[in-house]
Formats: sequence, C-alpha cells, structure tokens
Amino acid sequence: MSLFNKRNDEKPAEESHNELIKESLQMTKEEVREKYHELAKRFAEEDFDDVYEECDRLKMEYYACYPFIMQLGVLYCNHFMLAGVQSRQVNMLKEAGQMFETVMKNSKDKELARQAESMTASCYLMLRNTKKVFDILGKQARPLDMSEEIISQAYQTEGNTKKALEVAQAGIYQHLLGVLSMTPNFLMLTGAKPEKTQEIMRRTLLIADVYNMDSLHPNTMLQIYFTAAEVYCLQRNFNKAINMLENYADVCVNHLFPYRLRGDDYFDSIDDWIDNLDLGAGAPRDEKFIKESVVKGIENNPIFKSLANEEDYKNVLKKLDLMK
Repeated sequence: MSLFNKRNDEKPAEESHNELIKESLQMTKEEVREKYHELAKRFAEEDFDDVYEECDRLKMEYYACYPFIMQLGVLYCNHFMLAGVQSRQVNMLKEAGQMFETVMKNSKDKELARQAESMTASCYLMLRNTKKVFDILGKQARPLDMSEEIISQAYQTEGNTKKALEVAQAGIYQHLLGVLSMTPNFLMLTGAKPEKTQEIMRRTLLIADVYNMDSLHPNTMLQIYFTAAEVYCLQRNFNKAINMLENYADVCVNHLFPYRLRGDDYFDSIDDWIDNLDLGAGAPRDEKFIKESVVKGIENNPIFKSLANEEDYKNVLKKLDLMK
C-alpha cells in the first residue's frame, strides 16, 4: 500500500480549496469601490509605508475575494511610483501582476478574468517583459468584440428601448475612447515623420472637437496633448509644442476637476452604465495626487527644457501653478 494513499476522512483538493474560498472574507461591489477610493486618498495624504502595509493586510484577509484583489492590483498600478527607489516600484508592479494572475486563473467571472488578463499583460509591459506580454495576449491585433451591438439589438427585440440605447451608446463611447487612446503611441511611433504627425493631429483634433472630448474625457485628451507636445519639441517645432501645452493647461484648469466620468448631451444614456463600473465615476487616483502629477509631468520633463525661455511656455507653467 502506498504511503501516500489518501485518508478516508481527507477531502479532495478542489473541495478543500472551495471551502477556503468560502471562509475567506468577501466584499460587495460597493464595498470594493469604497475601499479602493479610501486607499487611493490615503496614498495621496499619508505615509506610503503605512498605507502599503494596510494593503498587504487586506490582501491576505481578502485573498479569495477576486473583485477586491483585482482592484487592489489596479491600485498598485496607479500608485507604484510613490514607492520610492526603483527596486520597490518594480516589486510593487510584480505584486500587482501576481494579483491579476490569481484573478485570471481562479475567478469564475469570465469578464473579470478577461480584465485580469489584460492587466497582467500591462504589468509585464511596464516591467519591460515583452515575452510575457506576447505569451498572454499573442502577437497579432485581436478582432474587435462587437458584443455591445448584439446585446443592444437583443434588448431592442424585447422592446426594451431604454436599455438598448444605453448599451449602444456605451459601445460607441468605448470605441471612441479606443481610437483616441491609441493616438499617443501612434504619435511616438511616427515621430520621425513631421508630415505624419501633422496628419495624425489634424484627424485627432477633428474627432476631439466633434465629440467635445476636452470636456467629455479630459484625461484622454491630456495624454494626447502631452505626447504631441513632446513629439513637436523633438521635431524642433516649438510653436506647435507650446500650442499643445496651452491646450493641456486649458483642460487641466477648466475641465479636469472635479474629476468624474460622465456623459453629455450626445451620450445622454450612459451615466447609469458608468456608475455601474467597478470604480464608478470616480478617479482611480485621489484629486490631490492627480493635480501634482499633471503639473510635475510638465515641469520635470527634460524634453520641455528647450522651451524654458519662451514666454508662452512660462505662461503655461503659471496657469498650471494655479492648481497647486
């Protein structure tokens, strides 16, 4: 008889694992959201090590509450730069990646597992481990998922026009953000071709103007203006660079705060959908931290040193100083 035969009273591994999950503390969706924003605020205002220690405690306590573990990983990704020395920042990103992998492998919620897959790859990208990125996501662009269109039509078939409209608008909204969120990378990849930069920005600004993006989703536009300013500086097109930085400052001062995801007169049926997102309509970072980041991003960027003596650039910095 094998020394390793299972005792009659020993439970199967899967059953034991499921019981452990049941014994692990769980949070509701609202509690996860509240805890995330509480910790984000504390990271902005309190000693980093104290908050990090609290996060570690919560991670152990709620280790099988996968929605919370997912958002704790997101919290780490949004605040790892506060960890100080690079080795600690790297360790924090690695921890986030491990949390996402745990969710990806164990959650029975398919959408949550899909999000965790994407965030795991994002962590590996920040860690410059491209092999892992390709292992997770593959090496080719994936076909777009058009599920919103199908779901919207299904609601319409049932006669639920209100819900059909909400899903349709949420789909358009997300695809619009998808187009614009790829623009900064597109600009950097083609930065050696000034004529390409001009065309990218011409089309991007047309879309942004038509959909009132400075107001609708200021964070996306800040990334576009910031990257465009960098590229124009590298091309020594300083007038265009300053123009982009003026747009950046205008969005910061007039549209960014109070930070809240929202619809508008065109996207007039998505507010309930936004409120139902994991973090709701609130920002993933505390307002104080966001203000510091958007200002320091300009002030501490060596690419913009070539603009230091330009009066218009000084005016941009003065305008951003009003946010401090």
